[in-house]
Amino acid sequence: MILVTLLVGLFLWPCLLQAGVVAEALMILDSGLEQPTDVAVHDDGRIYVLDGVNGRVVVFSREGERDFSFSRSGPDELSLPVGISIDGGRVFVADTGNHRIVVFDVRGDFVRNIFLTGEAPPEPVALAVSDGLLWWTDRRNHRLCAYDLRHDVTVLCRGTRGEGREKFHFPFQIASDDSGYLHVTDVLNGRIQVLHPRGRFVYDIGRFGLRPGELFRPNGLAFSPDGLFFLVGDSYAGTITLFRDGQPVGLLSDSTGRRLNFKTPVGMTIRDQRLYVVDAGRNRVEVFRLLAQASTAEKGGEIAARVVPSASRKGCVICHRSWASPPVGEERPGDKTVPAVASPRMCYSCHHGVVVDSRRRIGRGGQHPDVHHRREKVPAETLDEKPDTPRKDKIPAVFPRLADGALSCGSCHTPHGQALEGQTTRHAAHGNPWLRVPNRDGDLCQQCHASKLASRLDAEHPPRGVNHPVGISLQAPPPKTTERRNYASDEHLHRGLPARLEKRGGTLDSQTRMTCQSCHQIHGGEGDAMTLLPVTKAELCIECHSRQHAVDKKDAGKKGVHAVDFKLDEAVTIAGKTFERVTCFTCHSVHSGKPDTPLLREDHRDGKLCAVCHEAQAAVLNSDHDLRLTAPKSHNLAGKSPRQSGVCGACHQMHGGKPGEPVLQAWERHAYQGEEAALERDTLCLDCHRREGLADGAWVARFSHPARDLILRADPERMPLIDANGELGEFGAIGCITCHDPHRWTAPKKGNGLQAKKTPVRGLGNLSGNVLSRFLRRRKDRFCVDCHGIEAILKFKYYHDTRVRDGDVDYLK
Repeated sequence: MILVTLLVGLFLWPCLLQAGVVAEALMILDSGLEQPTDVAVHDDGRIYVLDGVNGRVVVFSREGERDFSFSRSGPDELSLPVGISIDGGRVFVADTGNHRIVVFDVRGDFVRNIFLTGEAPPEPVALAVSDGLLWWTDRRNHRLCAYDLRHDVTVLCRGTRGEGREKFHFPFQIASDDSGYLHVTDVLNGRIQVLHPRGRFVYDIGRFGLRPGELFRPNGLAFSPDGLFFLVGDSYAGTITLFRDGQPVGLLSDSTGRRLNFKTPVGMTIRDQRLYVVDAGRNRVEVFRLLAQASTAEKGGEIAARVVPSASRKGCVICHRSWASPPVGEERPGDKTVPAVASPRMCYSCHHGVVVDSRRRIGRGGQHPDVHHRREKVPAETLDEKPDTPRKDKIPAVFPRLADGALSCGSCHTPHGQALEGQTTRHAAHGNPWLRVPNRDGDLCQQCHASKLASRLDAEHPPRGVNHPVGISLQAPPPKTTERRNYASDEHLHRGLPARLEKRGGTLDSQTRMTCQSCHQIHGGEGDAMTLLPVTKAELCIECHSRQHAVDKKDAGKKGVHAVDFKLDEAVTIAGKTFERVTCFTCHSVHSGKPDTPLLREDHRDGKLCAVCHEAQAAVLNSDHDLRLTAPKSHNLAGKSPRQSGVCGACHQMHGGKPGEPVLQAWERHAYQGEEAALERDTLCLDCHRREGLADGAWVARFSHPARDLILRADPERMPLIDANGELGEFGAIGCITCHDPHRWTAPKKGNGLQAKKTPVRGLGNLSGNVLSRFLRRRKDRFCVDCHGIEAILKFKYYHDTRVRDGDVDYLK
């Protein structure tokens, strides 16, 4: 009799009845959940929620208080798990990403793994235990399987991909009735398949469609406590349909008759008159009390008989709901019309794990701007264009846009594209990339962002300092190659993309070269820049540029690099942007650097960039220590001339100083061969101020000051001394730096200590200077007077005079 009723129902449903059961809201569970997919309830009332994106199970008390969570399964973590079931004292988790089922006890302690096999690596997505059999659905192979828990063996698998009997188009959740008959959601076929307890197909429930009583994306299943009603959640419609005797009788509502609406209802279970619904789209589980209500006939509108769409047409309506009969309207976010086929709601109805698991990419993190993700503020430090800045690049016609010019999901994605012959996709498991333009080598991004492209391999877009280059090969260069600039210089990059970037979705092209997606993740990236890792503390940069990174200032000194990740005493403004901390992006701009610079926000050659923070040292410009004027043919350790490296770069290397040496020195060191004993710190000066040095015209032979039986003390801000560790401080010995400021030819006037005083250099060559210039510090300091009294000026003036030092009189006495 039931079968006859169902057959009639395939063609004519005379009316919808009032459901006979209503739901009363009890509580919401949402403590730290991120796109959960399933829920199970233990005999003691504790609620186990599968928090898939976070790879864990979160346990709540019956009253809704968070109790504990667990995730580890032996040596490994759970990877995008989708299904959960509890049987007695055991918790079964469908560890989809790891192609296995993991067993825990109810305390969260790992028990064992159940490894699965199939024609393709199985992807279990739902679980149910019945009569000693663990039933599970396989998303990848479109089948239902049973595992005998008593004998630890798979006893049967039924199903292939298709639309007929015993065929599935992405099977999902499982529920059994009082007689043990299995009910399995057949998601893209829009139906529920009913099978005998031993797996034999019996009949279908439901019909694909969008009208009341039809199923568009059936997901969760559950039986009412009395067994009379069968509840089916639809992840696209956001409703729960009630079936009785195989026919739809209405949508689940509250006691006032208002229909329950969810964003993306996925997993569902009923226990002790309570209905638990997992709403992945809202990151929570909603709990209701089910109440019986007398069923009364209620005109729901005649549902005219109609022919079930053909397989080909049905395949289109799976996404093109406007092709349904009658057509269903479009979604309207705000005042913008978006075709339903290109809406995030349509995409997410499959991509939350039931068909494809994109939860780590969509529904969280930064997303490429489109009609649903508009930019309303100036992006973070890495992006320099304001929202109203006109685009430099045109969007090709191959990417369709909405009426107002905005992008949508369908602008880049289409299921109708076919992989070209010999073309490989970014993900080997996907035969079709579903993109309008192949993107294995970054081609898609470059179509719309040509101005952001700088390639080692492209003569039209060579790296000139504006954009970080792509096309760099992350492997060791061949022994005899002359194009080493096309290969990564750091050896740790010769093994490919760093593991952390790869884990977050970063890729190289087919020849292991960098592409846009080596740093960016279009869906689920970090912030508006959509990077693989955060950029506020340069985590992204560090993965490849670890040699240039230091954890603190002390570590920076040991490595010979400029310190980063510290707060400035005062905020600074560089190229119109204000910074309070020093990070990689304080000086560098990945896509808006100045031409012919190392991706710098300001040109470095005239010291303009360094002077933003080091204002007091800016006076070196055009002085004798500006080697562009006094030693233009010299080269630093990087092989660059002063004109190439800039006024600061001739002496300092921000990322390549000698480890352990002060001042990030960029010049070649020479062994000191003078007659007087020299402090190690003084040898920095004597590398140039020596015979045949760059400053041999200002060669200094005599420079030491007696220190025996003396305890010298000075104001380190005015005339710093050098301690036993070579550091500048209040106590120590007199060195070159005590009296000389290498960045100022003439000391500033009182009250003008930070301003850069222009020097009188007019051309190449050295100035002779006098006792009040020559990079000397303050004119009227009392440090010398404290010991030498009225003779201080005379002794100060002739301090380096060889004739005085070689005479019979020691004027220092």
